[in-house]
Amino acid sequence: MFERVATASTIVIAAALVCAAPAAARSMALNPQPEPPGVARGADPMAAIYNNTVVVTNGQGGTEKLWFSPNHTFEWEGGKGQRGKGTWSLSENNHRICLRPAAGQKPTEPGETARPRCAEFVGGHKRGERWGQKNDSGAPVTIEIQ
Repeated sequence: MFERVATASTIVIAAALVCAAPAAARSMALNPQPEPPGVARGADPMAAIYNNTVVVTNGQGGTEKLWFSPNHTFEWEGGKGQRGKGTWSLSENNHRICLRPAAGQKPTEPGETARPRCAEFVGGHKRGERWGQKNDSGAPVTIEIQ
């Protein structure tokens, strides 16, 4: 997962970037989506993640760790010791999360770019919980908040 610099795949996410059409944007404005399950209206959906470690395990057993801060920054450590940092944001009424690598970070795989990665955000989980999701490439991963 973090064999690629700062990918959203490490935080459990399911889809690649989505370009919303103007009609879809109007529909969202007229019919806003509810908060993610388990998140009270107006509450910070990332609150349970701050001061904890998010561990993402891929299908081959490789792990990555992420640490998120309320100031919208994050740090990560890959299974091979590689490290990085960047900024995060939520969009689509907290249903999508994007990770943007910090300026100057280089990709670690040939052909990879240091671009933001976005995917589905599943909020409402607490420390000690573990669940399955798909990363930004559609591959299954297991997420745990420690």
